[in-house]
Amino acid sequence: MWIKLIAILGFSLFLANPVHSQDVFEAARTGNVQRLKELMVLKKDTISALDNRGFDPLMIACYRGQTKCAKFLVQNGADVNRASAEGSALQAACYQNNTELATVLVKKGAELNAQGPDGNTALMYAVLNQNEKLVKILVKAGSDLSKKNADNQTAYSLAMTQANTEIQKWVKI
Repeated sequence: MWIKLIAILGFSLFLANPVHSQDVFEAARTGNVQRLKELMVLKKDTISALDNRGFDPLMIACYRGQTKCAKFLVQNGADVNRASAEGSALQAACYQNNTELATVLVKKGAELNAQGPDGNTALMYAVLNQNEKLVKILVKAGSDLSKKNADNQTAYSLAMTQANTEIQKWVKI
């Protein structure tokens, strides 16, 4: 009887522990790489799952600034070019002004010129954030300087609304 009671109590504590009940999306949102590893042991393609908004774990990690988690996902086969209603993982990293993560995604072949619902590209977000280092990385990697967003603006026209003349030079067509 005691053994059964202890087993039930132990199982209840296991389920009550948020680390054990954490799904792949929560793990990505909170940066819990260990939990991602555990979930991948259970089901390898869990990193390709989509939540009810159409976001995969990589997109969530990028929007939440969870660089270590996003790197882990990329290293383990996450699709760096999977688009969502809000854009791509690279756009998310650039929107969040995360140069380190954006660089990882570019090196893994992320689509440089993908456009989100507002038409902005990763380069446009880097310009708007006045991130000169990221602008240089994206331009050198081959970002299309002639792309226009929903407001008919290019990276250059966006740069002209900012004070950084170096960025203006980098994105001038």
